[in-house]
Amino acid sequence: MKIVTLWARAACAVPCTLDIGQSVVDTLLLIASQDSLRPHIPTDMWSWLNKYPSLPSTCIGSSQGTKRTVVQTVRRLGDIEILTSYLLLVWSEWGYLSPDGLEEMCALIREDFSGVGMGYHWKNLLQHLGHILGQLDLGLEHIQQHNQGFGEDDIQSMIVQYKQLKEVLLEVDKEVTDVLICETLTSYHLWSTNVHECI
Repeated sequence: MKIVTLWARAACAVPCTLDIGQSVVDTLLLIASQDSLRPHIPTDMWSWLNKYPSLPSTCIGSSQGTKRTVVQTVRRLGDIEILTSYLLLVWSEWGYLSPDGLEEMCALIREDFSGVGMGYHWKNLLQHLGHILGQLDLGLEHIQQHNQGFGEDDIQSMIVQYKQLKEVLLEVDKEVTDVLICETLTSYHLWSTNVHECI
């Protein structure tokens, strides 16, 4: 739709401050959550996700932007930096993850972050999840300072969601570590065999 194009042009034309940038990212995620608007987002707008590591607790884009269709859209960009930035933005102690989005996130972690060269990215994600779980462990009173509508059940549900993501990341970590150990042992065995043959 034309309004999305006009919004994108306006976002790129204004001086970029922290507040404006976070507002653009929040709006981007909200637009992406709408099926009728999402196809009209200019591809280069997604690079804004790389500029801002977090959103304020008042932003609703971080929760609305966790729907499966949004996750799939970001995955299709084929840019691991943007995908990592997206996850770091929408994973937050201030809101739920969409259940179907959570399922898609678990799948993308296994498929898109499973390579040996992906260690830097999933280590950042693991660190971020540790921070979120640490905040949630501080309890209801702490979370309600930023979101009064949350109850104890909400916090427990979020803990379950983020622990699930952490478990998947740890699985990927273990698989990659096992591959590296196997390759190292194989290389050592070949080297040792060649040395003995030379002797």
